[in-house]
Amino acid sequence: MSTMRDVAARAGVSVQTVSNVVNDRLLMSPATKQRVLQAMDELGYTSNHRVRGPRNRTTQTLAFIVVDPAERFLADEFHDVVLAGISDALRDRGYSLLIQQVLDPYTELHDLAPLVQARVDGAIVTGSRPLFGIGASPARRRRVKVPLVLLEQNTADPAICSIRADNYQGAADLTRHLIQRGRTNFAFVRGSGEWPAVSSRLHGIQATLGAYGLSCDLVVSTAWEPEAAYQAVLPLLHAHPGLDAIIAANDVLALGAMKAVRKAGRSIPGDVAVAGFDDFAFSTCIEPALTTVAVPGYEMGRTAAEMILSCRANGSFPQQKVCFPATLIVRDSS
Repeated sequence: MSTMRDVAARAGVSVQTVSNVVNDRLLMSPATKQRVLQAMDELGYTSNHRVRGPRNRTTQTLAFIVVDPAERFLADEFHDVVLAGISDALRDRGYSLLIQQVLDPYTELHDLAPLVQARVDGAIVTGSRPLFGIGASPARRRRVKVPLVLLEQNTADPAICSIRADNYQGAADLTRHLIQRGRTNFAFVRGSGEWPAVSSRLHGIQATLGAYGLSCDLVVSTAWEPEAAYQAVLPLLHAHPGLDAIIAANDVLALGAMKAVRKAGRSIPGDVAVAGFDDFAFSTCIEPALTTVAVPGYEMGRTAAEMILSCRANGSFPQQKVCFPATLIVRDSS
């Protein structure tokens, strides 16, 4: 079994420096710390302290980490609703919330260790692409010493709690509704990034259409803004006059799609049905009111915070996977 002395020799540092890393003492440069962590990985070094983690210490703070290069990452309405749920749960228990953006979309969960260790009691993480878990290396796994909740994607890692909505089923219900209203020519408008929830929505749409002998060959990607969706959908309508159903990846993009339909001289829903996802507050205030799939972001955020606090208190998550329903809400736009 490897010792601190072995790690120190491999990393070219003193035994005291290795001890400082093991005990989360911030007494070295990031480069030195990374060299020690790499040596621990290579040697499979373990220590009782590192296995236990800081459960008995508390910062009274949780982190909400968004792995997304977008400059306006907090302008997303869904993040706002999730944050409201997290904040309400923490406020009731005297906790604070740290919000952190990670620019590199290819960051993996184990790479978040420097952000969370010794700074927070747990982290809720969401990303613009799938985050595949802590990895196979035991030493790498132990870098993340606090409970993690991963939003909007599954994980088989028992050290992580997964909280998501059933976007696939919500998309299937919406698509079936539109087919039953006589729609046969579909387009899907998605935002940038590989958000797992959006991928689930597209898969639900495509599978349901396929069951009816239909397809969704028109998929356009744009920025997560109404004007960008408008600019993307308008030429689509001119190029495909038979298009009679547009599903947007969220209600914000649906706004732009509705503007494009009107600009093209077509009516909603007479000529083109338009629908979105998330059921944002404005969805009932536009004309016509927007058909959408409600995703319970507030409840997801609150549950994520409660799961971490329960794990801190009891040593494990009460549930490793939580899936909320995504509910079709039919309004006038379809």
